[in-house]
Amino acid sequence: MHCAVVAAHVARGGEVHAIRVVAREELEPPSSPFTATDPENAAVARTFDPGTRDLYLTRFLDWSEKLAARWRATGAAVRWHDVRTGEPVIAAIRRVVGKGR
Repeated sequence: MHCAVVAAHVARGGEVHAIRVVAREELEPPSSPFTATDPENAAVARTFDPGTRDLYLTRFLDWSEKLAARWRATGAAVRWHDVRTGEPVIAAIRRVVGKGR
């Protein structure tokens, strides 16, 4: 959603929740060597070992924090939520909606 649209929605009294669905494997990749394939582009594959795993986690968490900060910086009082795959959908909805109240 475009930032101007978000800001206008909030100015009219609306709420904005940004929900990012994160695969558990992105946050907890295996510690044994494996090859990761990009689900959006099967031609992109990377080998992971314990050293690259640690670097990946550092970069992924840094990217995640910056992404959330950019959304919050829209001035639209965006509430940011991460939902992990495997979390029951109804529990995720209740958790997200409950934070806004």
